[in-house]
Amino acid sequence: MLSSGCLCCSVRGDLSQTILRLTDRRDGGALAFDRIVIETTGLADPGPILQTMLVDRELAETTRMDGVVTVADAANGPATLYAQFEAVSQVAMADLIVLSKTVLVNQKEVKTFKERLRGLNPTAPILDAAKVAGLWGKIWGLSGICRSVQQVEALHWMAQRQAPPDPLANLSGLAPAKSETASFSPHESRIGTASTALDDPLSDDFFDTWLNTLIGLRGPDILRVRALSL
Repeated sequence: MLSSGCLCCSVRGDLSQTILRLTDRRDGGALAFDRIVIETTGLADPGPILQTMLVDRELAETTRMDGVVTVADAANGPATLYAQFEAVSQVAMADLIVLSKTVLVNQKEVKTFKERLRGLNPTAPILDAAKVAGLWGKIWGLSGICRSVQQVEALHWMAQRQAPPDPLANLSGLAPAKSETASFSPHESRIGTASTALDDPLSDDFFDTWLNTLIGLRGPDILRVRALSL
């Protein structure tokens, strides 16, 4: 549907107009669809595309971002993460990571790659395409931005899921120390996540001032911001 035949971060205006034309045709009865799946070019930065979907006033009124799915190639992905920062952004901003080509590498390499992905994105589930049945049905409903969301679901979407510490762990003091199993690219270590849950509501003006200040001071360094009011 795009005139260029390509979707990357440089064609956001074209993307916006294309989606609006599709929804107009649906409303007029010429088309029937429930979802729009956007497939980017292989190394597109998803940030500007997400910004378009959320900030464009007309799109925000007619569509809702359901989630970002990133396919991580177990055979070539480790090298791609090292060479292309766009690949790092795709992993860091994903709501779901799907591992592909796991049958082409040994399980130790798969485990190391998953640990590397988890370090970049602590909150996104990681599914092995070769082992998960019904994968097509698992790529929907990923976002916590929906009317029916429960509080626990929203918190899981926004923050890392951590098991409570075992008070008896390493009671003997003989458990081996953890060691690094992979040599990571230096730029990956610059990506981190932080989450805050507030029990009391913030005023709109206060939140807008805080967010505008954050973007003004550190905008180029921020990959994604999530906020929900329950």
